Amino acid sequence: RAALHLLDMEWGNIKAAFAWSEKMIGKDGTATKMCSAYLETGYDLFKYRLRPANRIKWLEIALKASRIVQDTEAENSHLLNLGLENSSQGSFPQALDYLQQALELAKKLNKKSDEGVVLRQMGIAHAATGNIPRALEFHQQEMELARSRGDKTDEGKALMSLGHVYKISNDIPHALEFFQRCLLIAQESGEKRIEGQALKDMADTRLATENDLAPILDLYAKALSV
Repeated sequence: RAALHLLDMEWGNIKAAFAWSEKMIGKDGTATKMCSAYLETGYDLFKYRLRPANRIKWLEIALKASRIVQDTEAENSHLLNLGLENSSQGSFPQALDYLQQALELAKKLNKKSDEGVVLRQMGIAHAATGNIPRALEFHQQEMELARSRGDKTDEGKALMSLGHVYKISNDIPHALEFFQRCLLIAQESGEKRIEGQALKDMADTRLATENDLAPILDLYAKALSV
């Protein structure tokens, strides 16, 4: 709340400075770096004050600036966020293009955490377009990467994603299997948010296919109590 209050107080100055830095792209090195840095450091707040089309526009400008100054860390960040924004707007071909570029750059930079996020988003985008085999492929890669890093949180997220893909493809047994595996890992690692979500996902999945409400209501109750 304090961060957003400060942002609102300075929002006019931020927009003016960003517009100025955009005009200076390629003309002044410091201004070009600043244009990219605005979105690299401020995106998480700016997204609450910009409409989706403007978020994409600002990110595209920042991406251009990051490439001119050859700041690959910032470029990777902008590509990932452009993938997320386009995916949220249903522009999946454009989203997948940005995400593929982000994946290649994350591998080049050896940023395993970013690589896992990109794989997850590519799986989500493919699932949204009905390409179930590709969605499963990317989420499987996401899970294997998390395991190789020993990251139980990301492994749980990958298992949850696989469960969702199986659910939308109406493969209920596999969906429940992966939600259960996600639940066990979340309980082992103490990830309460993921544990609660896994319990809810199991309940939602069973509710759509089973008539016995007692065990389903028990799962919802457990999800609420986590």
